[in-house]
Amino acid sequence: MANITSLVTAQWLKDRYLVGVDLTDDNNVPFPDAVFTGQIAAAISELEIMLDMVIDPITVTNEKHDYTAGVFDAPNYAPLMLHKRPVRAISGVTCQWGQNAAFTLPESWFNMSGSAPDFSGQLTIIPTSSTVSTLSSYGLPWGYRDVATLWYRVTYTAGYADPSTEIDPLMLDAIGLRASMLALDIAGNLIAGAGIANKSVSLDSLSTSIGTTSSATNSGYGSTIISYRDRLKVILPILKAKYLRINMAIL
Repeated sequence: MANITSLVTAQWLKDRYLVGVDLTDDNNVPFPDAVFTGQIAAAISELEIMLDMVIDPITVTNEKHDYTAGVFDAPNYAPLMLHKRPVRAISGVTCQWGQNAAFTLPESWFNMSGSAPDFSGQLTIIPTSSTVSTLSSYGLPWGYRDVATLWYRVTYTAGYADPSTEIDPLMLDAIGLRASMLALDIAGNLIAGAGIANKSVSLDSLSTSIGTTSSATNSGYGSTIISYRDRLKVILPILKAKYLRINMAIL
C-alpha cells in the first residue's frame, strides 16, 4: 500500500501551488526539500486531526471496546464505533474478560456500514442464523452481566490503500494550500528583504528603485497567502461536513 507522501511530494507542491515563485535564496541556491516536505507532513497531520481520520494505511491491533447487554447484542445490535477511519477491513475480533482465556468470533459475524474505505467506522457484530445455536459455546457474557469492560478486541486496517485513486481531490487541495504557505512566506521575504517595501540604490548619476508589496507585517507574496487562506476557508467546512463523524452520547 502506498503512502500519501509518495504522491504529495516537494515537486508536486512546486508544480501546483508555487508556479512562478522564485524558490532560491540570495545566493541563488534552491530551497532545501525540507522546507516543503516538513510543511507537507504538518498539513497532512492537521487535516487528519481536523477530520478525525487517518490518511496513510495503518493496522490497529486489539482495539478495546466495552460490551453492554441489550445494546451490542439482540435485539438492538448497536455498532461498535472504531477509533480510526476510514476502515478498510476487519482482520479479527476476539473477546476476553480480564485475564481469562480469549476466543475469536467468526468472520461471518462482522458487518460494516459501507464498503471500503468506510468513513462511518461502524462495526456491527451479528451472529449468523447458522451459529445462533452455538452462542453459549463462545462463553459470551450475554444474560450474565450487564457490562463487560474492554470485552471486544478488534484488529483492523484503516486509511487509504492508494491515495492517488481514492483520496478526495479537495483533501489534496487543502494539503497543498496549507503546505505552500511557508515557502511563499520565505520567498516573499527574499524579494527585497524581510519587511522592506521599497529599496533604492544609487551610484553617481545612476540609480534604481524596487517597490514590493512587503511591509513590517506582510511578505512579498502576502496577497497569494491571503488568497490561499481564503480558499481554505471554503474547502475545510466542506470536508468537515462530508467526513467528520459526529459522536453522540445519550445520558
